[in-house]
Amino acid sequence: MQDPQLKERLTALVREGIESPYLDRLQARVNPAQSIEDIQREIYSEMAQALGRSEENLERELLELDVIEHRLRALGPDADPDTRASLEARFDAHRERAKTRRWELEVHREALGFDDHAALDKLHPIPPAKKR
Repeated sequence: MQDPQLKERLTALVREGIESPYLDRLQARVNPAQSIEDIQREIYSEMAQALGRSEENLERELLELDVIEHRLRALGPDADPDTRASLEARFDAHRERAKTRRWELEVHREALGFDDHAALDKLHPIPPAKKR
């Protein structure tokens, strides 16, 4: 849109502190470069939030592994074998989910251009399975 009067009017309204979705839309038409920058910022924000959710999903599973491990240690050597076996089975099930979540995080990172996953080994180690 190449209407100089509209551009001046919109600039004046912004300086006046007017907020309106219509003002925003018209400004985007008057200044398409700004609109593209806004969209890019929004896309980057969404990408970062989605990556954060992927990491959070993995950390939830790893937390569950820590909780189960703590409960297994608390049982002691004379614990009921069925109770121990049940906890170990839960541990292994969460471990498998953690492995899947870790893979999903790696795929997500690769989609965003992060090819080096060495830090994940340090930040999010997956413990070995329990023997049953």
